Amino acid sequence: MSGNPDDTLTNLDFSWLAQAGPEPAPAAPPAAPGHPEAATAPPVHPGPDPEALAKQGRQQLEAAATILSEAVRLGTRDRQAWNLLAATYIATGRIGAYRELLEKYEHAFSAPLELPFAVSAETARKVFPLPQKIVEISLPDLAQVRKAAEAPQGAIVDFSGVHGADAAGLKALAKFFSGFPPNAPRPECAGIERLIGFLEHAAEGHGPTELVWEVLLAYKRFRGDVHGFEELALKYALKFHISPPQF
Repeated sequence: MSGNPDDTLTNLDFSWLAQAGPEPAPAAPPAAPGHPEAATAPPVHPGPDPEALAKQGRQQLEAAATILSEAVRLGTRDRQAWNLLAATYIATGRIGAYRELLEKYEHAFSAPLELPFAVSAETARKVFPLPQKIVEISLPDLAQVRKAAEAPQGAIVDFSGVHGADAAGLKALAKFFSGFPPNAPRPECAGIERLIGFLEHAAEGHGPTELVWEVLLAYKRFRGDVHGFEELALKYALKFHISPPQF
């Protein structure tokens, strides 16, 4: 992120996010028979971090959706590609994009797109899509989102199409995340992992990135992640030489 807080976050490259963590260390060679260490059990090395693998899988799924959506945009006649994209949209909560895909499919093939599983309950959730660039006026009305989130089926704020934000947009986003009482139902923030990952990367850079930190801290509160908030608050305090904010 540029040192100028008014710069727009555009042309993002998220390839660096697809790292699943370090490889486990190789096992030591067995000791020779009769050696004192031969009778001891070989060292046990931890396997891959399941959380890192899950994160990598989600990111690869998002990457696949981007490739498939471009193929659809260019007019592919591969129906399996359409089906895979539809299933990916459902799996990642991009219900608005899923509905648009249904319309495009019916227009392209003169037949409805059918998946081998039910999606009616999922598609009943109210979706609040966000534009490619988050600005102050682009966020949905907080009262409407809270009301929809309180419904039995819940609500979705779709971040999957977001590729940038200006300073006013980041400030409004932090305020949006802070607008939910502690025990109030939260909407699902579909596709937000890419944006949060980029902001985390930008927060580690140099320059006046207070707005980035404000969004990240507000998002931790929004999710009720006390441990993650405290870790982030400590890093924030060390970076800017202030007392850490409280959850």
